[in-house]
Amino acid sequence: MNRRSFMGLFAAAGVSAPTAATAALQSSDDADLAIADVDPYFLESGDLDSASQAGIEDLVGFQERTIAGEPAVQPRGRPRLAPTYRLLNWKGELNGQGTFQGPLSLSPSLPLASAYQFNAQILGFHGARDDWGRGNARGTLSIEFRTRLDTEPMTWLFAQQFDIGAEGQSTLSLEYVGQRGGARDPIVTDDSNIDLRIQLLRHRKGAKLLRKILQLFSFVVGLPAGGITGATATLAQALPVIRVPRLLREGVAFSQALLGGLTKELPIWRSGFTTYALAEGGSRLALSPGLWVIIDESREVDLRGVQLRDLGGSVGLVRNEKIIDANYLIIAIDASQAQLSGYGRVVDAPTDSWIDKGLPIDESTR
Repeated sequence: MNRRSFMGLFAAAGVSAPTAATAALQSSDDADLAIADVDPYFLESGDLDSASQAGIEDLVGFQERTIAGEPAVQPRGRPRLAPTYRLLNWKGELNGQGTFQGPLSLSPSLPLASAYQFNAQILGFHGARDDWGRGNARGTLSIEFRTRLDTEPMTWLFAQQFDIGAEGQSTLSLEYVGQRGGARDPIVTDDSNIDLRIQLLRHRKGAKLLRKILQLFSFVVGLPAGGITGATATLAQALPVIRVPRLLREGVAFSQALLGGLTKELPIWRSGFTTYALAEGGSRLALSPGLWVIIDESREVDLRGVQLRDLGGSVGLVRNEKIIDANYLIIAIDASQAQLSGYGRVVDAPTDSWIDKGLPIDESTR
């Protein structure tokens, strides 16, 4: 199957996208690329209607009260494709005291502008023992941003395979969500809103998921076949962020078709594309520069007394000098106004990035 025919199938409606992905991989000579049946979850596009978005906002309000130990009544019913994780902003210093605040109670830090640039650096990830056992496990994290630029919908996808150790520590850290060629490459949008979905999957230790992902990318965005071997040789090397027109408006989402055919396990974290505001006048949920924690929805519900600590090479969540036993991801978010020159090119980018201020930075990506 050539690239054009694959992309045409991928843009079709309904379940044709995973069918196309299946056909593409099954046409390969590599027996390891066989695909199991796709779970119905992976047939969802991830798009939220206004009622689901509003329901998620109410759920976030409930979660904001519970993390502070306040009495709260959980909203009746569960919004469709509500995240199975909580996204929380840390209001405090690293290694110091602070509190957590949810995106519903935050206000966007940016004024309305013609364009924005956005990036995030992964500072640490920890796996819960109940989900990963005592090490010798492997997982995949995917972070997707949907934006618009010059009226064209764009999907930015970060996907990274990682290993989990006996104490829940992982090989996933100090990666930029927006990077290309080993250097930071900010996500650029002219929309004050940005849609976010995070998925966390566990799969068999022997699964060669990253190679399969790269195989699919070679069909969709024309990655050179010679680059596949080099990129999978080291798990610590992040998959480049793929910026492609959102061909998936009528069908299933890109990562859904991709991940749905490559694992027999449902994600530990899953969600639809929840909308957040970068600037004034956007969604009721806001993303602002700073330290953010993505953590299981049902573990460590009350986060009083939890601190963000530098654990030497990564950042973790600690209570009473013990690392908490939950799945959590810690990221540093940077967002600012941008000036564009030509299509999607940022000029006069600020050099005083929030990410550069007093945080562990991977010098190899600078």
